[in-house]
Amino acid sequence: MKRYNFSAQLQQVIQEAENRAVAEKHGVIVPLHLMASLLGLNDPKVEYWLKIHNIDPQKLLALLDEALLKKEKAPDKGEVKISDHTREALRLSGIIAMESQEAEVKPLHLLLALLHEADGELSALFTDLGVELSSLDDLIYIDELKRSFTEDKSLIGQFSVDISQLVRQRKRKPLATDWKTTGSLLEVLSRIYKNVPLLVGRPGIDKSIMIEGLAWRMARGEGRFDSCRVLHVLTDAMMGHVKEANAFVELLHQFLNEAAEHSGTILYFDEIYPDFYGSGPLDLPGLLKSALRQGIVRIIGATKRENISLILDQDLFLKEKIQIIKLKHLSADKVLNIIYASKSEIEEYHNVIISAPLATQAFYLSAQFFANDEIEGTLQLLDMAATRVRLKARTQTQRRLKSEDLYQAVSDSLGVPLWRISGEREYYDAIPEMLKERIIGQDDAVERVARVITTRETPFNVNPRMPNGIMLFVGPRGVGKKELIHGLAEVLFGDPERISVFDMARYEEPESLWELTGYSDKAKGEIYPSILTRVLQKYPLSILFLEEIDKACPDVQRFFAEVFKTGAFEDSLGQQVSLSGVTVVMTVKAYEEKKKQLGFTPDSEVDYDVKAVHEGLASLLDPELMGIMDQVVIFKELRDNELKKIISRNLTDTLRDKWDIEWAISERLLGFLVDEVKKEKDKLRSMERLFQAHVFSPLALALGRMDLSERERVALGYNGKELTIE
Repeated sequence: MKRYNFSAQLQQVIQEAENRAVAEKHGVIVPLHLMASLLGLNDPKVEYWLKIHNIDPQKLLALLDEALLKKEKAPDKGEVKISDHTREALRLSGIIAMESQEAEVKPLHLLLALLHEADGELSALFTDLGVELSSLDDLIYIDELKRSFTEDKSLIGQFSVDISQLVRQRKRKPLATDWKTTGSLLEVLSRIYKNVPLLVGRPGIDKSIMIEGLAWRMARGEGRFDSCRVLHVLTDAMMGHVKEANAFVELLHQFLNEAAEHSGTILYFDEIYPDFYGSGPLDLPGLLKSALRQGIVRIIGATKRENISLILDQDLFLKEKIQIIKLKHLSADKVLNIIYASKSEIEEYHNVIISAPLATQAFYLSAQFFANDEIEGTLQLLDMAATRVRLKARTQTQRRLKSEDLYQAVSDSLGVPLWRISGEREYYDAIPEMLKERIIGQDDAVERVARVITTRETPFNVNPRMPNGIMLFVGPRGVGKKELIHGLAEVLFGDPERISVFDMARYEEPESLWELTGYSDKAKGEIYPSILTRVLQKYPLSILFLEEIDKACPDVQRFFAEVFKTGAFEDSLGQQVSLSGVTVVMTVKAYEEKKKQLGFTPDSEVDYDVKAVHEGLASLLDPELMGIMDQVVIFKELRDNELKKIISRNLTDTLRDKWDIEWAISERLLGFLVDEVKKEKDKLRSMERLFQAHVFSPLALALGRMDLSERERVALGYNGKELTIE
């Protein structure tokens, strides 16, 4: 499938839709595949759009899954095709993004395009939900947008955004107009020699902000540019339009010829060395050399610092033309000044008041909970909070945005309990007790885990961009390590299953590292995306569970040590992935044959020797990985009385789930079940199987079809041979 000008999230959506069509042998990728994959992304803007149109995302996803299961399977011919409706939806999503002045096509753009281009199957699902797509205002607007866009058949209209026209339409001074970097751009472009400015570095904002400031100054006569226009060239869209590099070169030359018809054209390339389908950097400066030599257009480029060596390797002509302008990362103060200047648009649109302190608070909340660009993420958060306030008020009265509105917006968007966003101390103080209600017999482990979480989520956290706690759980099998992880997920996210599990036994060989980082096979033209990227983008706030980390090879252990140190990594596709907000839990299991090595002595009154445990771990794990831990949490063997409490609680809860009456469990039955659990290697993890064998199966045979509704109480005992029932 073509890789249009899509964001990383949307590339993931398309890949998953294609994978599903292949796996289920449908033969053709239809809108149902894309819509199901899109809803599986849990994008906040998509979910918000559906909710304000009274569409339940979960009900819709259930209908989509059901419809896809019913689809006929096609003969296996290898590559899947794309339906006309799907192809048109992909194209239309690009049009919507461009008309929205977005540099990338994002999930919401695709949602609107899919609904506009819905085939009969997709339309029928919305009809089942009581929604008539043809009546939605947003889709009627897209009709007009599509009509106006298709009238422009030029390459300029298809593959560029006119920044000069955009600035005129907004009728307000762009943020970067008076910046030093914008002045440097103007100065370089005004020269006769060395007049191709190349922006190098990541300033922490979209570089097009500076290009907008440049266009504003040019329109007011600075730099002596007559009837000038600045075009942002969408090279990703061009690459998505063709399949081969030669075809791209031809398309670019046609575009340049068309651009040259307007004598004052300046072309801005947001990446002067784009990656063409994972085959490596494409040399745009070399392709633009002829146009620069003839002087038919002016060029502004941008690239990453690591590409400077490519620039220095250019021929003498390009070296004499290119002027490198190094960009520094914007300071927090400068970012905040930009946000203060930008919030007026949100205030006017939503009829709210946003104070400077609240905007500052939104900036720090965005940095803590969202991985977006600093400015974009903050403004999106303010927009979400202001939208909620406006819809809730249902009046035209102007309202002041409050901290509570920001907390609620973040909570709703990420599915995180409100108390974690607001940082209410009493809830953090209650974490140990909440976990102890679920975890019996491991009080020390619980206290240590709670201490890490509480320390990380305070203003005294020295680096909020790091993972939200890095812990190693070590102990015998079946003593509560996984149960504590599930309990922690329930406390932190209100969902005991919000856990991304990686079985590290799969990464015993050095070659397995590419699954985590991703891999690009240039010879075959194939791209293998990073599994870790996909997981962290789908669940940006979750528990990352690396099960049995000691089984991973040294290269994989060192990779995670480096990732945890920096709090982020760059995968093979160049995507920056952050671990901010992710709680990392690793486990090492003390199997019977490893107990002595890990310092565990279950036959004595002292379960383990702390020093010996750490020495044992040092022999199994990479030293850098050991050094980055916030806490090594040691789990002890459970005593008989603790096992009895756990078994009694779990058995009673399970019985009440089956039939809600009073169940009395005798001490003798509990003693028998404790002995059976202790015989098992997996200890408590074998409980369900033992309950089935020794309680539920005999209970089913004894009661048969008896109506328990007439009974208020059933007592279960053990006579030394089998279950007894009273």
